[in-house]
Amino acid sequence: VELTAAGAVPAGARGANLAAFLDHAAGFSGRQSGGAGGEADPRAFLDWLAAAREAEDGLDVGTVSAADTVKLLTVHKAKGLEWDVVAVPGLVDGTFPSDRGRSLWTGNARVMPYCLRGDADDLPADPAEWTTKAIDAFRAQCRDESAEEERRLAYVALTRARRLLLVSGHRWSPTRRKPREPAPYLLEICDLLRATGAGLLTWTEAADEPANPLLVAAPDTAWPAARDTEALARRRWAAQRVSEASSGGHPAAAGRLDLAEQATVRRWEQEADLLLAEIVAERVPVHDVPVPRSLSTSQVVRMGSDPDGLARELARPMPRRPSAAARRGTRFHAWVEDMFADRPLIAAEELAGAGDGRPDDADLYALRAAFERSVYAGLRPHRVEAAFQLVAGQHLVRGRIDAVYALGDGRWDVIDYKTGGRPRAAAAAALQLAVYRLAWAGIAGVPADQVTAGFLYVRTGEVVRPPDLPELVGLTRLLDAAGAP
Repeated sequence: VELTAAGAVPAGARGANLAAFLDHAAGFSGRQSGGAGGEADPRAFLDWLAAAREAEDGLDVGTVSAADTVKLLTVHKAKGLEWDVVAVPGLVDGTFPSDRGRSLWTGNARVMPYCLRGDADDLPADPAEWTTKAIDAFRAQCRDESAEEERRLAYVALTRARRLLLVSGHRWSPTRRKPREPAPYLLEICDLLRATGAGLLTWTEAADEPANPLLVAAPDTAWPAARDTEALARRRWAAQRVSEASSGGHPAAAGRLDLAEQATVRRWEQEADLLLAEIVAERVPVHDVPVPRSLSTSQVVRMGSDPDGLARELARPMPRRPSAAARRGTRFHAWVEDMFADRPLIAAEELAGAGDGRPDDADLYALRAAFERSVYAGLRPHRVEAAFQLVAGQHLVRGRIDAVYALGDGRWDVIDYKTGGRPRAAAAAALQLAVYRLAWAGIAGVPADQVTAGFLYVRTGEVVRPPDLPELVGLTRLLDAAGAP
């Protein structure tokens, strides 16, 4: 549903990537099931993904967009693809080919010995004995194998072009104090062009530069720049000529323009109007940010409380700073879910970084004790962490409901646990309950008036039920108004 709501172009690329990921998962499961282990292990799959990210720059994407745009890819991702024009920059020693060799199992306990790997036949043979000479020979073989692998990658990169191949190297980079040497591949291409006379060769011999010119401090320049009096005089002279011609005072205005000249003048005027309109638009400080078709519940609440903040977040997404309060809420919700439902495949405390800034156990125990004193401690919810997708006009709202309680006679009570204090924007916070209420009404197949909703403030045990929650028509009107140009 989310892929469909995202639009044709991004949905196609995302769908292809999702299908490719499922193919990778199915292939891993098949290899695991057919091996000695017998059954695919989720932890082994996660380890495999981590290894692919570290050793192979991640999994292969599903497909490269067919849009008429510039594609920026690694050599690995470009395997099997072709373009009319391909540029391969950075053909310098140390960059391509890379001077970063792979970690060897003889010096890194985290690397699997080659004899235990499935591709052992294609790798250097392990040392026959644990002597300095044997290990040095093994390292030399590994360096040769890495160099050959880099050469195979270079072959892939240089054969992606159908018509035009652009290759380049550089001697100085912005951070190095020593010059780089051309890659052997670039030297071979250069010799080939000189021998055959094909192609266009631009080669600058190394200059005797004692220091990196890019590191030399540029002279200070005064700002704002001093006025160029000669250029100003020329512009004023041109402006005066135009003014005289437009008022009929210039001699050239006395003559009549033919049709071709009139068409040229009209084209100039149209182009000038477009350029001026573009300049004015760039100077406007306010920019319209389109509302995405797919929204989370928190984004809907943010739209009601801080629409400008949501617009900035959509225009330039940034990672959020880790919050102890958010972790506290996550751990509390995991505890409630553990009480009333099956545990998830991966618990919250097992996620990477879960222990960073973890709230004190005393604080978490206080939340648990407060919940056990609340009116909901003795009630078993019908559903916890109920996932939903609500269609509101042209928008799709997704989220999870903390708890749903069955009241009997087809009536339901939707409760959201709050481990913090009351929000300042109460009306905007009520949008969260409105979304939850409408979503559960759709899931249960009952009218919205058969579903009540409220916040349980765990620390105080207070239950707050905002009145006059928006119906689906009101929520749709709010989202459509925000997305209107």
